Amino acid sequence: MRVVPFCIVASIAAFSPQAHAHHSQATFDVARTVTVEGKVVAFEWANPHVYIFVDQKAEDGKATEWKIEGVGIGPLRRLGWSRDTLGVGDEITVVGNPDRTDDRSLKLQSLRKDGAILFDPQGLISVFSVASDAPKAVADSLSGTWATLLAMNVVIPLTVAPQGAIPLTAAGEAALKAYDERTMAPALQCIPQPAPFLMYVPNIMRITTGERTITIEGDYEATERTIHMDLSDHEGAPPSLHGHSIGRWDSGTLIIDTAAFANHRTGNAAGVPSGAQKHLVERLTRSDDATSLTYQFELTDPEFLAAPVTGEVRWAYRPAIAFERNECSLAAARRFTERSAQAPDTRDE
Repeated sequence: MRVVPFCIVASIAAFSPQAHAHHSQATFDVARTVTVEGKVVAFEWANPHVYIFVDQKAEDGKATEWKIEGVGIGPLRRLGWSRDTLGVGDEITVVGNPDRTDDRSLKLQSLRKDGAILFDPQGLISVFSVASDAPKAVADSLSGTWATLLAMNVVIPLTVAPQGAIPLTAAGEAALKAYDERTMAPALQCIPQPAPFLMYVPNIMRITTGERTITIEGDYEATERTIHMDLSDHEGAPPSLHGHSIGRWDSGTLIIDTAAFANHRTGNAAGVPSGAQKHLVERLTRSDDATSLTYQFELTDPEFLAAPVTGEVRWAYRPAIAFERNECSLAAARRFTERSAQAPDTRDE
C-alpha cells in the first residue's frame, strides 16, 4: 500500500482506477456497489473526510444505520456543497463501495437528493480537470482566491504510485518499501503535508501579497505559508513544516526558494520521507489573459531523491469562492485509523 495521505487521493479516486487501487481501498470492495435509500440522521462536515449517516428502513419497519465515508470538504465545496447541503431528515439515495470489515459502511460514489445528483465521479472530473466550475474572472495580481486544477501527471507519481515513477536513492527506496499508510501516515494525526504537496493537489488557495511578505493559504488541512520578500537567504531559519521561504519578482513571476524543512515521513512523495536537505524552488506566473496562473516546482532532496522532481499545475482564478480554512478533525481521522487497521495488507498486490 504505497499512497499519500488518504484525504486528498480520496477526492480524485473516483475518476482514477489507479488511485482507487492504491488509496487505502483494501477495506472497500471497489468491484461492488451497494445502493442505500433512507433518511439522513447525521452529517459531519469535517476534514479529512465528510461522513454521512443514513437510516434505511426495511419492509418490516426496522431501520439500519449506514455510515457513508465521503471526500474532504474542499472537493465538495467545489461541487457547490456547504455544511447545510444535507440535513437531518433529508431523503437521499447513495451508491457506494461496501466495506469488507463493516457490513454497514460504504465509500461514497454517488448521491442523489430530491432527484438531483449532488455527487458523482463526473462532477469531480469537471471541477478538477478543467476550469469550468465558474465563469472566468480576471486577476489584477496574484492576490485572491484560486482553485487548483488536477494534473494527473503530477498527482499520480507523487501521491499514488511513486515506485518507478520518481528517481529514488537507496534510502528513498527502503523508506517507500517499509511504508504502511495504515499506521505511518502523518495525516492520521492531522499532521499536514508540506509544500509542494498543498500547491499541486486539488485545493482552494488564497494568496495575499504585501511588500515584506506574501502568504499562501490552503483550504485543505488549513495550511499557511509565509514568503519573505525582504530576505535574501535562509540563514538562522529553524526547521519547520513548510520550511523557510524567500521570494523575489522576475518579470511578473513570483519565484520562491524554500529550505529548512522539518523531517516529514511523506514530505517528498507518498511513502517517501523528506529531510534536512530538502530544497524547493517554485514559480507562480499569471496567464496572458490573467484568468489563471501556472505553478511550477523543482524539488530536490539528495538523501531520498536521486534526481530533481519537477511538475507544473494550473490554478484558475476564482474570486467568487469564499475561502475557508477547514481544520483536520482528529475524530474523522481516527475513524479512518480504526477502519484501516482491520484492512488486509495488499502491499504486494
